[in-house]
Amino acid sequence: MRLSTILTLCSLSITISALAIDGSLDLERRGSAEHVLLCNCQYQGKPWSSVAYYSGSPSGAPAASVVASDDSHGTLWWEGAQQSVTFSDGNVFSWYIPGQVTVGTYAGTAKANQGSFYCYNEYNEFQYTTSAGSVCTVVYDCNHNNPPTNVVGDMTTIYYSLSSEYVTFPSAFTTSPWDIFNHAFEKFDGTSGKTVDESSIDLGNGVSINFEGQGSMAGKTLTGLATVLRQVVSAQSGLTKSWTQQEQTTCKVNCEHGVCCEWNYKTVNYWMMAQSVKVYAENSATSSNQGELKYTITYTPPAQDCTLLNVLASALGIASLVPDVGAIFGALGSGVGIVSQKDGC
Repeated sequence: MRLSTILTLCSLSITISALAIDGSLDLERRGSAEHVLLCNCQYQGKPWSSVAYYSGSPSGAPAASVVASDDSHGTLWWEGAQQSVTFSDGNVFSWYIPGQVTVGTYAGTAKANQGSFYCYNEYNEFQYTTSAGSVCTVVYDCNHNNPPTNVVGDMTTIYYSLSSEYVTFPSAFTTSPWDIFNHAFEKFDGTSGKTVDESSIDLGNGVSINFEGQGSMAGKTLTGLATVLRQVVSAQSGLTKSWTQQEQTTCKVNCEHGVCCEWNYKTVNYWMMAQSVKVYAENSATSSNQGELKYTITYTPPAQDCTLLNVLASALGIASLVPDVGAIFGALGSGVGIVSQKDGC
């Protein structure tokens, strides 16, 4: 992450020669409380970057810090390459952060001569001022707190909110749930990638659908949530129910006075589907909403079906969030979602 223009040199996989400032305390393992902060700084309008050491929870000026880039190079690009700095005592602190992740989530690994660290995106959660008057803002906090998994960004939890209302389609309507949900990808704002066009889509035979929602990560959150609908929700028992019934067509045997004594029948296929499901993502590290996506089908007035709702809730409660979803959110390829709400039953 960078806060100003930087030179390409800063993102190369090289060891950054650095100067010790604001102290020369050895970077030694002092237990689980120590923190090493990767910070971007400003001094009289000039940007630079610093790596700061705290033996406990960050407070005030660091016990030791190292210049990671000077004002001629701007702030450092922290992601995308193995990088390191050397403290005045010769201790090397190195880190590897593959790419940007949501604030509050696990971002990558780091190590010093005495042990390993885990780095988290804690952008703008803490600032300190150097003795020279520079203001430094944390971008990544590297500490000894184990992440929930070894996958960067893995603090996303998927939730479902379900309704007991089901829509019965006309017999001529045969579009699959997978194809219905696939329309969601057409409705994302192409500029920001964070909003949804809520206008309805004509699915044919008098059936329409609309999507609504928002995402915090441009081009990522909504794509992930739409993938959950299409790949996961569409495949679950209880989302739909199908049946056949015999319907009269033409008279087979006419009786007296124009009365039909025997009819011809045909077998007609019908099916119904949950009128609405909302899927949303939450950053479990910060308990903040990352985004949500909801569909609503419009046809005839829906009818409540608590039996189907409970079947769907049970199925989604154990349904794996397929690898397609994990690849988008950076995690959860083998996880499951949580049914948080069932309306109407």
